Amino acid sequence: MRHLAFIAFVAALVACATPREEPIVHLEERGKTETIPLSASQLDARLVDAARDYEEYAPAPRIALFDLSLPADQQEYDALCGFAVIVVTALVQDSTELPPSRVFVKRDGKEFELIQLVSRQGTQTGSAVITRVFGDYRFDGLYLFPMEFRARGAQVILDFARNRSDFVLSTFPMQPEPDGFPISAPTAGSPDPETLARFVAREIPIFATFGNER
Repeated sequence: MRHLAFIAFVAALVACATPREEPIVHLEERGKTETIPLSASQLDARLVDAARDYEEYAPAPRIALFDLSLPADQQEYDALCGFAVIVVTALVQDSTELPPSRVFVKRDGKEFELIQLVSRQGTQTGSAVITRVFGDYRFDGLYLFPMEFRARGAQVILDFARNRSDFVLSTFPMQPEPDGFPISAPTAGSPDPETLARFVAREIPIFATFGNER
């Protein structure tokens, strides 16, 4: 059986009484580990759950969540040169905040910008509660994620295009249990494109066409 972890995270900024004031709450939640691919319906269901959880704070200016997909085993870890992939989804009330200017990792005072592989952006039309709480405008981005960061003290951070920067998605490690993979830097600047494309198609169907667009 393959070893695959998806870690879901929701971070929300709660709106204040007046739109000119800065948001007053930044909420972080721990996620869960799963062994199923990330489908569009699964991701949409998480957004609906989050919207219901935060409905009392509506409208929230922005939300971001991520899913981290790990290699199935040591052989795939080696084939991917020590990388995982991370899907970052953001919803905003103000369309000019998207796309994010960058997604990066901060560790020991240093910043490491994540390489974006592909993205999509548009209007969220699938759920009235999502629109009411988090807004209509949505971004989904797929990034390479060096696996050494998931076991070391590091923050994953998103900078929106305007109004909000240093938006912390998560602080690693998220789980105390070791996953069996090495804690070491990637062995190359990026994985083999064909190996990466197969991995993405298998585990992240929402980006199944990645690799065919080149």
